[in-house]
Amino acid sequence: MIDTISIEIDTKKYLKITDFERISVAKIVEQHNDKSMPKHQTYVLIKWPEDIEATGAYLPRVEYMDYPNPIGGGVCGRCYRYKITFSVPKLLYGNNISELTEKQFDEVVRLLHSKLVFLALPTDITENDIKQSIVRRVDFGKNIILPKSSSMRLIGEMLMKAEHERRSKYSQVQYRNGDLYRENIKERALIVYNKIAEYCSTKKELTSDIDKRIMALNKNKETQVIRLEIQVQSTQQLKRELTMLGYEDINATKLKDIFSGELSQRLLLRYWDKITKGITLDNRNLGPQHLPDLFVDIVSCNKNCGPQKIFAKLGFALLNSECGLGKIKELYEDYFNAGSWSRTKLALLDNHSGHSTYGDIQRITEVLENIKPISIEEVAYGK
Repeated sequence: MIDTISIEIDTKKYLKITDFERISVAKIVEQHNDKSMPKHQTYVLIKWPEDIEATGAYLPRVEYMDYPNPIGGGVCGRCYRYKITFSVPKLLYGNNISELTEKQFDEVVRLLHSKLVFLALPTDITENDIKQSIVRRVDFGKNIILPKSSSMRLIGEMLMKAEHERRSKYSQVQYRNGDLYRENIKERALIVYNKIAEYCSTKKELTSDIDKRIMALNKNKETQVIRLEIQVQSTQQLKRELTMLGYEDINATKLKDIFSGELSQRLLLRYWDKITKGITLDNRNLGPQHLPDLFVDIVSCNKNCGPQKIFAKLGFALLNSECGLGKIKELYEDYFNAGSWSRTKLALLDNHSGHSTYGDIQRITEVLENIKPISIEEVAYGK
């Protein structure tokens, strides 16, 4: 499922600042020296007409950019493009709890185009331009409804303790009245958070019965919606993701190519499986009262192990419970041969360890494997 996306469309001609004099402009930056931006860039943020903003409808962010083409080409080696950033479900439904499918692609394109018409841009944008636009950033996400017994804290705790590469450790940050668990690697981010808490934090006033119902669900903790999201933050990273998934045409980075339920599912499953492989049964919190039972469990599952290996497994399980495989791996690689970590882990992990049996983790996996869109009405009323 696609949420926020940024697309770029080449303009029909080179535009000057004077070409925007007849329309509302919120911001203009021209030929600045900001090192984080391409040199000699013209940047124009288009302002929506006041009567359109007054309707309260969701409106995309529209910019005009003139900047040097990093790979050459273009007119005199420059790019002249409109950049349009929008949340696809918010455009269609007014919220991003409801999800859509690739069958609604044409409907999304028509709606986006109909809104852009109101801007009266210096050069026209057609529906085909939108379909053929280059994707610069895209968020693939899935909202997963969990019962009230679920705990975002517990899920987050398991994510924090799971085994990860050093460069992809999770961090926990405060995010719109809830905790967000974020993995950030170069031009890709993976985040997990409570979607209902995030939705409620953006509501300044309760305007509908659905809003009131969801606010009550959040307050009473009756239902949770966990958001799993992969944020691909550049076209080059998108190509890397396509390569890792085995797609032959890695240059298929146009909106018409990326608007794919299969691509969303495969990408989300790839990273979720990667996470859950690093979660073991010993991620549970083990106190002193659990030690005798844990000792018996390990002995019964390892009949051929001698006392030393049994106690090694016991110590490993306790350390895993306390700080997780990710931290153990980091410590191990500081003092021993990093290449032998996988063999050591395999020898010391309890035989009954493996994919977590926590119901919430299994539920998320099942939803991703049998992916289908949910609606805000389903969340609010359970139907």
